[in-house]
Amino acid sequence: MKVTGTLVILSVYFVLSIVDSATARQVPRRQLLSENKSDIEEDCKNGLQNYYNYPYDCQKYYTCREGKLYLSTCQDDLYWNSELRSCDIQANVNCSKIIPLPHPVCTDSRTTFYIYPYNCKKFYECYENVLYILECPDDLLWNNDAKVCDDSYNVDCSYIIPENAAPTSTSPVTTERPTTTTVPPPPTKPPVQCEHSGQYIPDPYNCSMYYECSNGVPVSMSCPGGEYWNPDEETCDWPFNVDCRNLFI
Repeated sequence: MKVTGTLVILSVYFVLSIVDSATARQVPRRQLLSENKSDIEEDCKNGLQNYYNYPYDCQKYYTCREGKLYLSTCQDDLYWNSELRSCDIQANVNCSKIIPLPHPVCTDSRTTFYIYPYNCKKFYECYENVLYILECPDDLLWNNDAKVCDDSYNVDCSYIIPENAAPTSTSPVTTERPTTTTVPPPPTKPPVQCEHSGQYIPDPYNCSMYYECSNGVPVSMSCPGGEYWNPDEETCDWPFNVDCRNLFI
């Protein structure tokens, strides 16, 4: 009888252990979008959530695989339903909280290029303090990493938002750039000095770029599709979390 009683007690303990373990692995479902991308990336690394809203496009969402965050797009004209955590018909999805991506702000006479989030063939150019929308010729697409028009197999277009969803801009933008080839010399760029390896330094001219120090050498880096460098969090972040008013200090 003692043996039987011991077995019963052990069996109950084993069942309770399984229940407790399963309960411990359950994670409260997050329905509200975190305003800090670094928090979401940390959650992803810890396996706390598999899917996240993408704030700029109702058809896109973040998915977490093996601790890394990826941007995915619903197919067949479906929209991301954060309640069901799946792609769904538009009638079942609330897209009222989608945030329009801001267009770049030209801050000096230096010629710079930026990603255009609504068409993979197009890109922004700042020329003499004026913002232009240009288009790559032939079958080339805009490679924002290399800042050139490039072959399609070298370009990631996963960030693209349908152009008919682009917000109406109140700033003057033209697709025709002046034909003059004379460009005034840019002002002297403040030197970037590394104090130690692993240090991150914001690019004073471009909110989507930053420097990473490696062995005392600043290496220019670029944030992915439409994101800006957040110097406070030291990570690429959504534009509404970043203050870009102090460019070119």
